[in-house]
Amino acid sequence: MSNKHKEIIAIIAARNKTIIDEEDPILIINTLFEHAVEQLENVSQSQQHQLNQHTEAILARFDHTMTNNLAHWSDSIDKKAEHLIKIGLEENRDQIAEAKKAFFVELSSQITNQQIITNAAAEKIQNAALINLVTVSLAIVVGVVATIITFS
Repeated sequence: MSNKHKEIIAIIAARNKTIIDEEDPILIINTLFEHAVEQLENVSQSQQHQLNQHTEAILARFDHTMTNNLAHWSDSIDKKAEHLIKIGLEENRDQIAEAKKAFFVELSSQITNQQIITNAAAEKIQNAALINLVTVSLAIVVGVVATIITFS
């Protein structure tokens, strides 16, 4: 007789104040029940293992699908962004050309004004140089005349 059966006989004797025999049908039913529980546990573990494998396979397929979708979405987003930028540039091309034209017209005008100012300044410098030349020449003439008068 197993230790479990001895424990069961002791529990029944203590609770029910009844002594049962080793061949009592209650022990057979208990043995069948324990066997059924073991079988259910084995089946449950097997099903749990199959469920885990199935879940892992589904998750792997899901991961693969999401990775492919992410790559596709990324390419799609890049293409859409390029398209939007291209459209934006095309829409603004005329505005950019006008702004560029206005900039260069203004730049040309400023350069022309600067050339006029530079030419006027150069003319004033030339006039000042001529005045200096005439002044120096007169000073030399006055000096020569004064020297002639002094020695005569």
